[in-house]
Amino acid sequence: MKKVLLLVIVCCFPMVSAFGQRQPQSLAPCRVLENPSLSVASSGELSVAAYTCHESWASEILVCLSDGRGLAWSAPQRVDQGTGWRTSQVDSLWIHGSIVVLIWKDERLGWQYPETYFNYSADGGLTWGMEQRIPNGFSAGTVAVRKWRAWAEADGAELRLHLIQTVDDGNGEELFYTTATSVDFQFQTPLLLSEGGRVMDCALMAQGDQVHVVWSADPNQQSQKDLWYQHSSNNGLHWLGQAVRLSSSGSGDLRGRPQIRAFEDKLAVAFREARGSNLRRSLRLALSHDGGLNWQAEQQVGQYDADSVNVDSFDFEIGSWGMQFVWIDSRQGLDLTYGARTPDFGSTWLPDQLFSTLGLPADEPHLARNRLAPGSTDQSLLVFWREGAGTRSVQGVFSVNGGEDWSTRRNFSPTLTWDCKKPIGVRNAAYNNWILLWSSYEAGNNAPFVGGVRNAEHSFLGQASAGSPVQFSVQGFQPANNSHAVILFSGGEGNWPLPEAAQRNTGLFADAYLAWSVILGNGPLLAPLDSQGSGTTPIGPWPASIPSGTRLYTVAVGLNLHAAFAFGEISELNSFVVQ
Repeated sequence: MKKVLLLVIVCCFPMVSAFGQRQPQSLAPCRVLENPSLSVASSGELSVAAYTCHESWASEILVCLSDGRGLAWSAPQRVDQGTGWRTSQVDSLWIHGSIVVLIWKDERLGWQYPETYFNYSADGGLTWGMEQRIPNGFSAGTVAVRKWRAWAEADGAELRLHLIQTVDDGNGEELFYTTATSVDFQFQTPLLLSEGGRVMDCALMAQGDQVHVVWSADPNQQSQKDLWYQHSSNNGLHWLGQAVRLSSSGSGDLRGRPQIRAFEDKLAVAFREARGSNLRRSLRLALSHDGGLNWQAEQQVGQYDADSVNVDSFDFEIGSWGMQFVWIDSRQGLDLTYGARTPDFGSTWLPDQLFSTLGLPADEPHLARNRLAPGSTDQSLLVFWREGAGTRSVQGVFSVNGGEDWSTRRNFSPTLTWDCKKPIGVRNAAYNNWILLWSSYEAGNNAPFVGGVRNAEHSFLGQASAGSPVQFSVQGFQPANNSHAVILFSGGEGNWPLPEAAQRNTGLFADAYLAWSVILGNGPLLAPLDSQGSGTTPIGPWPASIPSGTRLYTVAVGLNLHAAFAFGEISELNSFVVQ
């Protein structure tokens, strides 16, 4: 009889669509939601979203908390003090373990003298200390911080924060660097990096103790901005004797913010440059294969006519699988979302990819990533953008093999009827989960909305009637990290963790159903995965012995059975009621 019961359990699974996408949910609305002010970070068991609300001519920096799955979010908590105008931005939030840091621009001394402030929490965002001013090389109330960028790296149990600021003292903007760790968050005396002023925009990233900074500037006052690079190999203590000029064409004018990425000893800097007599904006790339010591000549990214096509905003990512770019250009008249991939870091390029819908304008393309693990071998990517002729939605596709293949397009804001603005996203590698954040004016409220998707999915195949053949289909698992996927189930929702060091929460309830599914995990509930990360469990008959009305909950978990045993990715929790 026990054997019959085991077969019964194997066959009782969801009859609903089991995609890992979740419906958008609203965080607390604002009277005026500053755009752009959204930031989101996620690592391990913690996710944090931040945004800026303006109420009664004053600003508030608010945070909401969730676990690594990002399914339910707390009420907002204010982390700044005082009055005046202030705003956060996309790189405001950084987390490591239970340490949370939040940075913002603050005009408490007047609009003429904006500066940067920060606050931090040591208990996962539950409580916060007093806000603190970040030094910029000058006395408070004497200069204006125009732009700032941040990056954080795990430094053992601590978090090391790197910050650059463009500072205007009335004689042009210069670029300053400073750093601090979560031991005491005492920032070092700011160091001047630029030479000659007139800094326009900047970017930085760190990898271990290597710090890379780029900025656009016109130090010779020729109305033509070039790109410059600086490097430190000891966490900002010492730098190159002289900045390196990266934009080597000599005839272009940089537009917008440059971006920088690194993987091992490979360093990539991307930027937009207006070139030629028509000053069309093209996407350019500078590459180093030795950590920034030597640079190749810049090259164009994308297969379009640079003399007639404009490239707007862009994003890109780098990893063991190569580089993936996404951008907006006008080669077909309307602005559309395109992508390009190079598997060998710039030597060869695959044909351009069209991600968005023909006939519908698109903008604001992004790649979601885990910012605290730039050197990760994680091959999951999420491309997302805004799209629409009137109301614009958040659309996206994902890949589980570094951009070699892409999923079908998803609408991440299907229930919203107003424009979605300034979408951003981040990846939680522990739960193979992308968390997306954007703003929308919905039902009379201006509010941030959070949504997302997991690439690992499972679905039911067959008819839930006695004797009908049924099985599970699994898809979206990273083939590089998973050889199989197993189906686990329970009779309720709970917090049952996987039996591993990280103890990731499956969302299942520890009951008899779960115990049986664990036992069966090496046979009827096991699906071998193909090179695309897809597979099916064996076919079995739908039983008649499960009582009608019973609700069951299921989850798919990746396994690596070809090397040292390890659990892999976790799908979203699904449920159904037995008919």
